[in-house]
Parts: sequence; structure tokens; C-alpha cells
Amino acid sequence: MKMERRSVPDNGRGRWFPYLDLCRAGSILLASREVIEALEPCIMNARKERILRAVENRSYSVSLVVEGLMDFGNVSATFRSADALGIQSVHVISGGNKKVLLL
Repeated sequence: MKMERRSVPDNGRGRWFPYLDLCRAGSILLASREVIEALEPCIMNARKERILRAVENRSYSVSLVVEGLMDFGNVSATFRSADALGIQSVHVISGGNKKVLLL
């Protein structure tokens, strides 16, 4: 699945989210409500509440910027930590190092 990206921030309506309310699965375009309705019967109420809390605490106002990470374990740990803190935007600065990790 791939979410459709918003072209410019919509500063007039609450918290900004960089994606439209659409995601593409092959040739099918789905709204988030359709995905939620399809999955909802399979998810326990306690899990739904944890998901809602996590979504409410996400932020695109802060970005993590990393440079010089070459070990896949460090890259993964950095991304997990950012996600745990609600940071949804990560920028990776790559230098001229010959040892390059391809993600």
C-alpha cells in the first residue's frame, strides 16, 4: 500500500498530516475509513484504544536528522526511537563515506 502525499501543508485545519486520506493498493484507491472498517472486526478494543492514543500523539512538527549511521542496527534503533516518541519525519544526511548502507 502507498499513501497519496499532500502537495502543500493545509495550515487552516488543525494538525497537519503530510498525506491525503487515501492509500493505493495496486489499482484500488481506499480512504482510511474503508481500511479501518475492514480491519476493525479483527482488532480487540484494548488494541484499538492503544492505536488511537499513538496516532493522537504523533507529530510532524519535529524531525529527527541523522548523519553518519552505517550500521543497519543503529539505523533501525534510531527509527524505532523516533517512532516511540511520536516523531514521524526522519531525514538522513549521507556523506562521502565509501562504506554505504543501502536501505
